[in-house]
Amino acid sequence: NFVDAATPRRQVSIKGRPQDSFPGPYPITDPAYVENMPTYHFDMHYLGVDAASGEVWELLSLRSWFGRLEADSGAHYLLGSNDYPHGSSIAVDMPLLPGVITYDEVAAGSVDHVVLAGIERSAPRWVWPARNSDGRSADPDAPPQGAWMRLRSDADVSKLGPQARVVAAGLQRYGLILSDTGGGFGLRGTPDGRWNDEDLATLSNLHAGDFEVVDPSGIV
Repeated sequence: NFVDAATPRRQVSIKGRPQDSFPGPYPITDPAYVENMPTYHFDMHYLGVDAASGEVWELLSLRSWFGRLEADSGAHYLLGSNDYPHGSSIAVDMPLLPGVITYDEVAAGSVDHVVLAGIERSAPRWVWPARNSDGRSADPDAPPQGAWMRLRSDADVSKLGPQARVVAAGLQRYGLILSDTGGGFGLRGTPDGRWNDEDLATLSNLHAGDFEVVDPSGIV
């Protein structure tokens, strides 16, 4: 949702992590496009982006309850800053928007940033750049939230479709960061009717052994 100074600012009641969230108010568009509309399941993120000021507002599980806006958590940050957000809308307390794949960048042929990913089992601990974890696995081999992984340069991408190959090239150069716990293994992407779901499904030909762990200590 693109917002500007004229977008109405609304107070949102934070129900999940009020002490850790940006208190608001939040610029809410009308209509407000929420993740997984119209079924309203999964994380139901709302993102408001002000291109002029470089500000971003994020809300997790935004919903309207008898005319009152509620969410589980919320965040605000500046795109031009390396500072962590005030608040968060994802488990690792990092900004969501910079780690999301868009159709337009794939159509242009390049994903030039790290991608946020979810995994089925993760440890209840975290490493930089994460600041939190929703992991619950007691498996000693379960990775921590914030783990940075890169698709190996020799990974077999011959079975990937055209869109999937662009994503894979980005994963080979910039990698992914584990940022959430969920079913299976998935990458963050924007909802867009132009995606070819059958093409993207070919990413399932990649396996855990195709990735290597990145040591970020040289840039911390």
